[in-house]
Amino acid sequence: MVTKIEKYNSLLHQILSDFAENFDEENTSFTFILAVQKYFDFEKPFYWNLLMNAIYIFEDTELAKSYYTTSFQNNEHGENYLKLYGILNALYQQRGAVTNLMEIFNMKNRKQFTKSLQQSKIMVLRNKIGAHPADSYSNKKNNPEYKYDVYEISRHKLSIGKIVLLKNQDIFESYNILEDMKSFNMIVEEIYLTILEKVIMKIFNIKSEHFKTLALIKA
Repeated sequence: MVTKIEKYNSLLHQILSDFAENFDEENTSFTFILAVQKYFDFEKPFYWNLLMNAIYIFEDTELAKSYYTTSFQNNEHGENYLKLYGILNALYQQRGAVTNLMEIFNMKNRKQFTKSLQQSKIMVLRNKIGAHPADSYSNKKNNPEYKYDVYEISRHKLSIGKIVLLKNQDIFESYNILEDMKSFNMIVEEIYLTILEKVIMKIFNIKSEHFKTLALIKA
């Protein structure tokens, strides 16, 4: 099943591909990268690199997410750990990619969206167990006696889609990874939709085929 994120990403890639196919290098004074900068109204030529990087990251990480959500549960703890850390890293890569897209397309409300991404439960989980394992999560505000909180994964509660963490050896925290992924995806979808609406309205118009495609994806 093709996800909305994949469809949005594919549409952005198609807009870029159409421009590349029609670019006439012999009859213009611009290099291709400078032409892309002008076409998308990028602030810097380097934003071309961030655009391509984001597109390919989404292509790869959506495959990872699809595999995770459809892989069967087993009793092999090693494989479950690999899947857990793999999906958290994939989602973290997506967060970085969509943050770059917000920057290069100069989204007005990107600070709000960036905050929503960072505070999403799946990113909180990633920062607790996937960033700095030994001193993973600073929590001075909630408990000044602790320099940081230490988390470990409850092996007996580790499964595909769900996880239980043990905080400071005495507090259990439960996460539903599949549900938290859905919430994260909804934020990314909203960001991508907003970006594409801006791009299509600026370069084309509401009667363009690209806008019709976007409307079908959104529906």
